[in-house]
Amino acid sequence: MLIKGSRDKQKENDKLRESLSRKTVSLEHLQREYASVKEENERLQKEGSEKERHNQQLIQEVRCSGQELSRVQEEVKLRQQLLSQNDKLLQSLRVELKAYEKLDEEHRRLREASGEGWKGQDPFRDLHSLLMEIQALRLQLERSIETSSTLQSRLKEQLARGAEKAQEGALTLAVQAVSIPEVPLQPDKHDGDKYPMESDNSFDLFDSSQAVTPKSVSETPPLSGNDTDSLSCDSGSSATSTPCVSRLVTGHHLWASKNGRHVLGLIEDYEALLKQISQGQRLLAEMDIQTQEAPSSTSQELGTKGPHPAPLSKFVSSVSTAKLTLEEAYRRLKLLWRVSLPEDGQCPLHCEQIGEMKAEVTKLHKKLFEQEKKLQNTMKLLQLSKRQEKVIFDQLVVTHKILRKARGNLELRPGGAHPGTCSPSRPGS
Repeated sequence: MLIKGSRDKQKENDKLRESLSRKTVSLEHLQREYASVKEENERLQKEGSEKERHNQQLIQEVRCSGQELSRVQEEVKLRQQLLSQNDKLLQSLRVELKAYEKLDEEHRRLREASGEGWKGQDPFRDLHSLLMEIQALRLQLERSIETSSTLQSRLKEQLARGAEKAQEGALTLAVQAVSIPEVPLQPDKHDGDKYPMESDNSFDLFDSSQAVTPKSVSETPPLSGNDTDSLSCDSGSSATSTPCVSRLVTGHHLWASKNGRHVLGLIEDYEALLKQISQGQRLLAEMDIQTQEAPSSTSQELGTKGPHPAPLSKFVSSVSTAKLTLEEAYRRLKLLWRVSLPEDGQCPLHCEQIGEMKAEVTKLHKKLFEQEKKLQNTMKLLQLSKRQEKVIFDQLVVTHKILRKARGNLELRPGGAHPGTCSPSRPGS
């Protein structure tokens, strides 16, 4: 019995040893698995921290891209403003070109109509004013080209550096450069300052007109150089109170001369002057009749009670009306100019000037066309860079979302068990 009991104990001990060995092997396997899982966890934590740093870097790049995008949008706005200014300038030059074509057509028609050429008429009336405006337009075009080149250089520098302080300084410089005052194109409006060369001459017209005017106009101040400058505007004291503007075509200002033996003026002014003269003559005739019908000195002595008040008041009103009529005629007379007609030798000079100005207009037109092409290419490049930045921004947003999802998975993974890795390697007891 003891031997049998010892055998049973021996068998039981063997089973326990075998079970213990299996448990030991399983424990060693679990320890190795735990070590591998721990290493994997550490590796994943390192990767998570690296992904977090990369994520922060991508967020910073997204912010920088947003700032760059806003800067590019500001640049596009400035380019659009500059393009609109160049469009206005191009439209003005087209108007000038049409005006030159019309002048050329008028000159050709006049030469075909009469063989006298330019004598008595000037088809290039706006010659000086158009020359001044073309010079102003050329100056504005040069400023616009300089501004465009400055903007292009600033844009390249900003794209290379990407510094915020440099961006703000460049934008301020661009805004200051773009704000160029536009020269208004008013070919019909010419003041005294527009023609400094002609205004210095002080063309006094009708110097001998004071001897022709009656004595009733002696109270009116004589003509002066200031009154006759700037194409003899209205004196401002007329009944209509119209603004003081020139009523003559500006091209005839080139003919003005105080020693001229001809008179230049509008037919309306001449007809109004004739009307004032006829009214004055009619008033003088009525006054003559009133003086003839007035009672003689003897009839005044033999008559009843003193002078007749009604004819006297009528005579006084006629005198005042005649004075106003003469003053108005004097003002109309100031609208006429003493001029010297151009000689035949001046025709080649005018033709040469017109040819030079046409060549200048063509040159400016070509420059404007080239500038417009450059601006269009710049706009295309800006739009392309804007689209590329938008694609990069969208890609960064997608990457940011993926990284956030990966971060969430990494945060959930270390806390949970890993049954998929433990159960296959665990032996059955």
